[in-house]
Amino acid sequence: MKKIFVLLCSLVLCISLAACEGGKPSVTDDGNDTSNIMPETVDPANVSTAPVTTAEPDTEAPVTTDAPVTTDTPPSVTDTPVTEPHVEGKELGSGFVISDSGTKLNLLLNWTAVNGKEEGTAEITVKLFLECYSIFVGDRDDGEIRIGDILVNYTTPQMELPGTGFNEIDFGTYKFTVKKDSGKQTTVPVYASWHFRGTYAGVPVEWITVNSTFTFDN
Repeated sequence: MKKIFVLLCSLVLCISLAACEGGKPSVTDDGNDTSNIMPETVDPANVSTAPVTTAEPDTEAPVTTDAPVTTDTPPSVTDTPVTEPHVEGKELGSGFVISDSGTKLNLLLNWTAVNGKEEGTAEITVKLFLECYSIFVGDRDDGEIRIGDILVNYTTPQMELPGTGFNEIDFGTYKFTVKKDSGKQTTVPVYASWHFRGTYAGVPVEWITVNSTFTFDN
């Protein structure tokens, strides 16, 4: 019985010593007391229970361009020439043409064109001149002027003009009525001749002629 009591006392003493040993503060190698450092705790009340959502990656919305603007195209309009009313005597054009005989003896035609009496016609007036210096020539009766399809014969008297001055001798005024061309202008062929039959300034000259055209507005 005594042995049992001694064993129980020894066991109680060991338990007491073990309890005292577990209550000692722990010491780190550097001698600092870490017994008072408590692990960080989180207050459950401060923890949000809301579900965590991650931001969706930014994606650019598809770029849309404005629809092409369509405009109604007006129907093409063909320009049609505007025809002015026919006014008799309205001036249409003027000018001159001259021969080239190779000498100072030449025919000159001054002309003007106006609207004729009838619509679509023009009246052309031609003033015919002989350009020369001194001249001695008999009368002539086979001169010609042709405007378009119209031919006119003319005659000239005997001429004796001595001296060195320049002369412009009037061979008459002649009128022709022609049809206008379609379009904006009319062109007519012109022919004139004078039968000199002589020598001028040492140059033999048989005929003096003009071949040209008149062009005037319609």
